[in-house]
Amino acid sequence: PVTTSTSHTLPMNHRTSTPSPVNLLYQLCTLIILSCRASSSFAFAALSRGVIHVATQSRAQSTGRSASASLSTSILLSPTQLSMSKQHKIFCYGDSLTAGTSPPSPELYPYGPYLERSLHELMSDSGSSAVVRWSGYPGWTAAAMADPTTLTGPSGLLTFLRNISAKTGSPADLCIILAGTNDLGYAVDARPIFNDIQILHRESHGEGVPTAAVGIPPSAWQRSNADAANMAATVNTSLKEWCDATPMATFVPCPIDMSTVGNELWSFDGLHFSKAGFQALGEGLAPSIANIIQSRVE
Repeated sequence: PVTTSTSHTLPMNHRTSTPSPVNLLYQLCTLIILSCRASSSFAFAALSRGVIHVATQSRAQSTGRSASASLSTSILLSPTQLSMSKQHKIFCYGDSLTAGTSPPSPELYPYGPYLERSLHELMSDSGSSAVVRWSGYPGWTAAAMADPTTLTGPSGLLTFLRNISAKTGSPADLCIILAGTNDLGYAVDARPIFNDIQILHRESHGEGVPTAAVGIPPSAWQRSNADAANMAATVNTSLKEWCDATPMATFVPCPIDMSTVGNELWSFDGLHFSKAGFQALGEGLAPSIANIIQSRVE
């Protein structure tokens, strides 16, 4: 139902502390990218059936298809089609790491298409596959995503999940949530970050949709900033413990670890992945996601 959507203004009540120099660099890169996209890269469309929001790329490098072909993949299958093909509905929600932002490139490289392709390969023997759709918002914190006005707004998680259910006749089979990276630039304690991510999962569970909590990825900033690294580690530990005790949630560690920071999997800023990195993210998540689907759904 969705390809990448972008919304770039953080609610003012979440701008409560001074961002770090690295965070300022991130915001500057985002503004540069947005200026490029505004002139050439995006075309937004709303179709009458089966699409919540669609954002296509002029060259669609993430999938290697034309913009029109990329648009067609965003059409939500009907309940009959989904049943006949045993295609499980997966929705990915998060920040720029879900959108596929990779400075200084004006293109997006979301991990969703790579995840979908890998799931098809992993699940083909069972006669099932997965339809993966995503929505990512560069610059957004988990706090912004969990805000009650955001949750039910046009870019909110609940809005997307309810539209999926309404369009297909049943809830999504899984929601993958990757959030918290941007919060590290504002927060001074891990607990609020964990609480906000937990809200996103609980809201999804309230819609009857199980979740996968992807751990906060490493970054060059975490490697040079012990406080940020400790906060990320604490959030991930808390998420894992909570997921282990929550039947509808599963913790999935980020498949890209700290040892890779600075290599070809990363953008120059050390905060975002390169195209190869987003591919590695999608392919690395696939085995865990396939296991979740097979254990929870099939």
